[in-house]
Amino acid sequence: MSEDFIKFLFNRNSRCFSGFPDKGAVEGFIDELYTVLFLPNDIDHKCEAQLRDQFTSLKEKFTRLLQDVIEDAVRINEIKDTYFESLPGIFSMLLKDAEALLQSDPAAKSLEEVMAAYPGFYATAVYRLSHLLHELQVPVLPRLFSEYAHGKTGIDIHPGASIGHSFSIDHGTGVVIGKPR
Repeated sequence: MSEDFIKFLFNRNSRCFSGFPDKGAVEGFIDELYTVLFLPNDIDHKCEAQLRDQFTSLKEKFTRLLQDVIEDAVRINEIKDTYFESLPGIFSMLLKDAEALLQSDPAAKSLEEVMAAYPGFYATAVYRLSHLLHELQVPVLPRLFSEYAHGKTGIDIHPGASIGHSFSIDHGTGVVIGKPR
């Protein structure tokens, strides 16, 4: 590979992708947050202090993601605080979504199964986590969240979509839910 091409790519990437978060960091944050909220990850055997430490780590990772797309430190802290203070409400809504999926799918045997194994629930969870960022007018991150879920599930939900409570998607491959105009 030529040295000129390497320089070209370096210059292009530093110009085009400044202010753009690392996709791997975004995906890692989503995976860790989803795991803490919904998957059996030995939390039952951890003390509350360890769970608090996990959330502290998530807040730090989230702050770094925000710093990639927002320059104002005060706004970053406001968004971080709002996001994490909103998690109990989002979690509650997602439990209603899981319950709706459990009630509508005769193959589903438990809420835990829905949360651990249903792509429709995963896509809905990531949508709800990205929708708040969209509402807070955070650039780029909501779309990266939704595209990650789309890649994993085949379900594409725009972060600006309006979806009420007790929502469920069963057999969702190829489902597209857009943002209202």
